[in-house]
Amino acid sequence: MKMAEDLDSLVAVAKTKIGDIIQKPKMTEKLLSKPPFRFIHDTISAITAQTGFGEGLYSGPELDSAAITEKQAKLDYLDKIFRLVGICKGSQLEVRSTKVVQGLEAEFTNKFFIALAEVCVDGNLDFAEAVRRTLAGENPGEKGIPLKRVSSYLIVVISFLTGSFQL
Repeated sequence: MKMAEDLDSLVAVAKTKIGDIIQKPKMTEKLLSKPPFRFIHDTISAITAQTGFGEGLYSGPELDSAAITEKQAKLDYLDKIFRLVGICKGSQLEVRSTKVVQGLEAEFTNKFFIALAEVCVDGNLDFAEAVRRTLAGENPGEKGIPLKRVSSYLIVVISFLTGSFQL
Protein backbone atom coordinates (compact mmCIF):
# COMPACT_ATOMS: atom_id res chain seq x y z
CA MET A 1 0.00 0.00 0.00
CA LYS A 2 2.94 2.35 0.69
CA MET A 3 3.91 2.24 -3.03
CA ALA A 4 0.42 3.42 -4.02
CA GLU A 5 0.62 6.30 -1.53
CA ASP A 6 4.04 7.29 -2.88
CA LEU A 7 2.75 7.16 -6.44
CA ASP A 8 -0.27 9.29 -5.52
CA SER A 9 1.93 11.99 -3.98
CA LEU A 10 4.38 11.89 -6.90
CA VAL A 11 1.50 12.18 -9.36
CA ALA A 12 0.18 15.22 -7.47
CA VAL A 13 3.58 16.93 -7.54
CA ALA A 14 4.23 16.08 -11.20
CA LYS A 15 0.74 17.27 -12.15
CA THR A 16 1.30 20.64 -10.47
CA LYS A 17 4.87 21.21 -11.66
CA ILE A 18 4.31 20.20 -15.28
CA GLY A 19 0.85 21.80 -15.33
CA ASP A 20 2.42 25.12 -14.30
CA ILE A 21 4.56 25.03 -17.48
CA ILE A 22 2.23 23.65 -20.17
CA GLN A 23 -1.52 23.44 -20.73
CA LYS A 24 -1.50 20.45 -23.13
CA PRO A 25 -1.34 17.57 -22.83
CA LYS A 26 -3.52 17.76 -19.76
CA MET A 27 -1.88 16.30 -16.68
CA THR A 28 -4.47 13.86 -15.34
CA GLU A 29 -4.08 11.35 -12.53
CA LYS A 30 -5.02 8.57 -14.94
CA LEU A 31 -2.30 9.44 -17.48
CA LEU A 32 0.33 10.12 -14.82
CA SER A 33 -0.47 6.89 -12.95
CA LYS A 34 0.49 4.83 -16.00
CA PRO A 35 1.96 7.21 -18.57
CA PRO A 36 1.79 5.89 -22.15
CA PHE A 37 4.66 6.68 -24.50
CA ARG A 38 2.65 9.14 -26.61
CA PHE A 39 1.70 11.13 -23.50
CA ILE A 40 5.36 11.27 -22.41
CA HIS A 41 6.45 12.30 -25.92
CA ASP A 42 3.75 14.98 -26.18
CA THR A 43 4.67 16.33 -22.74
CA ILE A 44 8.37 16.56 -23.64
CA SER A 45 7.53 18.20 -26.98
CA ALA A 46 5.26 20.76 -25.31
CA ILE A 47 7.89 21.59 -22.69
CA THR A 48 10.50 22.06 -25.42
CA ALA A 49 8.15 24.36 -27.35
CA GLN A 50 7.31 26.37 -24.21
CA THR A 51 10.76 26.65 -22.58
CA GLY A 52 13.38 25.78 -25.22
CA PHE A 53 14.67 22.98 -23.00
CA GLY A 54 15.83 20.04 -25.15
CA GLU A 55 15.75 22.00 -28.40
CA GLY A 56 17.94 20.16 -30.92
CA LEU A 57 17.91 16.91 -28.95
CA TYR A 58 15.56 15.23 -31.40
CA SER A 59 15.31 15.35 -35.16
CA GLY A 60 13.39 13.81 -38.03
CA PRO A 61 10.93 11.08 -37.08
CA GLU A 62 11.74 11.52 -33.37
CA LEU A 63 9.74 14.75 -33.44
CA ASP A 64 6.51 12.90 -34.28
CA SER A 65 5.20 10.48 -31.66
CA ALA A 66 3.18 8.62 -34.29
CA ALA A 67 6.39 7.87 -36.21
CA ILE A 68 8.00 6.17 -33.21
CA THR A 69 6.44 2.73 -33.28
CA GLU A 70 9.34 0.33 -32.71
CA LYS A 71 10.33 -0.50 -29.14
CA GLN A 72 14.01 0.34 -29.71
CA ALA A 73 13.12 3.76 -31.14
CA LYS A 74 11.03 4.47 -28.03
CA LEU A 75 13.89 3.36 -25.77
CA ASP A 76 16.37 5.56 -27.65
CA TYR A 77 14.01 8.53 -27.44
CA LEU A 78 13.55 8.14 -23.68
CA ASP A 79 17.23 7.44 -23.01
CA LYS A 80 18.14 10.77 -24.63
CA ILE A 81 15.80 12.86 -22.50
CA PHE A 82 16.65 10.91 -19.33
CA ARG A 83 20.36 11.55 -19.98
CA LEU A 84 19.73 15.25 -20.76
CA VAL A 85 17.78 15.83 -17.56
CA GLY A 86 20.39 13.83 -15.60
CA ILE A 87 23.20 15.98 -17.00
CA CYS A 88 21.28 19.10 -15.93
CA LYS A 89 20.63 17.65 -12.45
CA GLY A 90 24.24 16.45 -12.12
CA SER A 91 23.42 12.77 -11.58
CA GLN A 92 21.81 9.75 -13.21
CA LEU A 93 18.02 9.66 -12.92
CA GLU A 94 16.34 6.75 -11.18
CA VAL A 95 14.29 5.71 -14.22
CA ARG A 96 14.68 2.95 -16.80
CA SER A 97 13.40 3.37 -20.32
CA THR A 98 12.63 -0.36 -20.61
CA LYS A 99 10.23 -0.13 -17.66
CA VAL A 100 8.67 3.12 -18.90
CA VAL A 101 7.93 1.64 -22.33
CA GLN A 102 6.30 -1.35 -20.62
CA GLY A 103 4.15 1.00 -18.52
CA LEU A 104 5.86 -0.11 -15.30
CA GLU A 105 7.40 1.87 -12.42
CA ALA A 106 5.19 4.92 -12.88
CA GLU A 107 6.65 6.38 -9.69
CA PHE A 108 10.04 6.72 -11.41
CA THR A 109 8.42 8.20 -14.52
CA ASN A 110 6.77 10.81 -12.29
CA LYS A 111 10.10 11.52 -10.58
CA PHE A 112 11.47 12.12 -14.09
CA PHE A 113 8.59 14.52 -14.86
CA ILE A 114 9.33 16.41 -11.63
CA ALA A 115 13.05 16.64 -12.48
CA LEU A 116 12.17 17.73 -16.04
CA ALA A 117 9.89 20.47 -14.69
CA GLU A 118 12.66 21.72 -12.40
CA VAL A 119 15.45 21.86 -14.97
CA CYS A 120 13.39 23.30 -17.84
CA VAL A 121 12.73 26.50 -15.87
CA ASP A 122 16.23 26.84 -14.39
CA GLY A 123 17.60 30.04 -15.90
CA ASN A 124 21.14 29.17 -14.80
CA LEU A 125 21.38 26.13 -17.08
CA ASP A 126 22.93 26.27 -20.53
CA PHE A 127 20.36 24.19 -22.44
CA ALA A 128 22.35 24.17 -25.71
CA GLU A 129 25.47 22.91 -23.95
CA ALA A 130 23.44 20.25 -22.16
CA VAL A 131 22.00 19.02 -25.48
CA ARG A 132 25.46 19.05 -27.08
CA ARG A 133 26.87 16.95 -24.24
CA THR A 134 23.92 14.56 -24.36
CA LEU A 135 24.28 14.00 -28.11
CA ALA A 136 28.03 13.49 -27.63
CA GLY A 137 27.23 10.52 -25.38
CA GLU A 138 28.16 12.04 -22.04
CA ASN A 139 26.65 10.43 -18.96
CA PRO A 140 25.15 12.44 -16.10
CA GLY A 141 27.67 13.53 -13.47
CA GLU A 142 30.75 13.15 -15.68
CA LYS A 143 31.54 16.83 -16.27
CA GLY A 144 29.35 18.77 -13.91
CA ILE A 145 26.17 20.70 -14.52
CA PRO A 146 26.15 22.86 -17.70
CA LEU A 147 25.73 26.38 -16.34
CA LYS A 148 25.54 29.59 -18.34
CA ARG A 149 28.78 31.52 -18.35
CA VAL A 150 28.87 35.08 -17.15
CA SER A 151 30.97 37.26 -19.43
CA SER A 152 34.10 38.88 -18.00
CA TYR A 153 32.70 42.26 -19.07
CA LEU A 154 29.68 41.71 -16.87
CA ILE A 155 31.90 40.72 -13.96
CA VAL A 156 33.89 43.98 -14.35
CA VAL A 157 30.68 46.05 -14.48
CA ILE A 158 29.27 44.34 -11.39
CA SER A 159 32.60 44.74 -9.57
CA PHE A 160 32.69 48.43 -10.47
CA LEU A 161 29.09 49.01 -9.37
CA THR A 162 29.59 47.23 -6.06
CA GLY A 163 32.85 49.05 -5.37
CA SER A 164 34.96 45.90 -5.40
CA PHE A 165 36.75 46.74 -8.69
CA GLN A 166 40.46 47.39 -8.28
CA LEU A 167 43.17 48.25 -10.79
